[in-house]
Amino acid sequence: MKVLLGAVNAKYIHSNLAVYCLKAYAEKYGDTSDEISIGEYTINQQLDEILRDIYKRKPDMFCLSCYIWNLTYVEEICREIKKVMPQIIIWIGGPEVSYDGVKVLERLPEVDGVMKGEGEQTFCDLLHFYQDKTVDGLQNMKGIVYREQTGQIVENEWRKTMDLSKVPFVYENMELFEHKIIYYETSRGCPFSCSYCLSSVDKKVRLRDMALVEKELLTEAGRLDVPGKPVAYATTPHFLRCFGLQSLDELPPLPVSAVPQEMVPESEESDDLAE
Repeated sequence: MKVLLGAVNAKYIHSNLAVYCLKAYAEKYGDTSDEISIGEYTINQQLDEILRDIYKRKPDMFCLSCYIWNLTYVEEICREIKKVMPQIIIWIGGPEVSYDGVKVLERLPEVDGVMKGEGEQTFCDLLHFYQDKTVDGLQNMKGIVYREQTGQIVENEWRKTMDLSKVPFVYENMELFEHKIIYYETSRGCPFSCSYCLSSVDKKVRLRDMALVEKELLTEAGRLDVPGKPVAYATTPHFLRCFGLQSLDELPPLPVSAVPQEMVPESEESDDLAE
């Protein structure tokens, strides 16, 4: 099955971490027979240009990530692509559709379902379902809102939050992100309860295992020869690739700024006067 993961970014220089996580997770834990590709677009592109690219790729299944800045455009893509590819399977996900999936499907009859919350395992389960065509597969699948063949909309229970450390490192091939802003995820969730923010709904903060973060970005290089012998860290090749560098020598020199006099401890001032 050919699957296209679509991302409509705010600008060309942005990258969408979500679709890369879905692809990496599915390729590691899912059915390797699926052909999964990524299409990144922007809200500044002409709609016809995006539709043309999707049509040329001929996906059997099309998934889109929805945010506050692209939801209107994503809905338009779903309506129009279904006109030229009526057999295409469309699933959407992301924070802007996770919490009102039933209303979203009522508004968008072209969409087959909504992935609620974290999508990595749900995406894997969906690929397995469409490969096997099991009759009750969607009924027992957590983390989705879907449309039955009768047209009835069904909302299943939420999936438990996942172990963030299970998500593979997505930046092995930095050529895919040349001239792009990239994101490295060390945590998910938010401990606060701001009434205006969707993140307040999920108060479970999850951290990526620090040992894994260090392995991907930092490595222990020894200890400094100063009191306390603190550990010194060096960057890994992964870290350099994340920032598009061949070596740290490519970084600009740090500016040397004088310490304000008011920040100098009194004892040091006295020593200076004594000298």
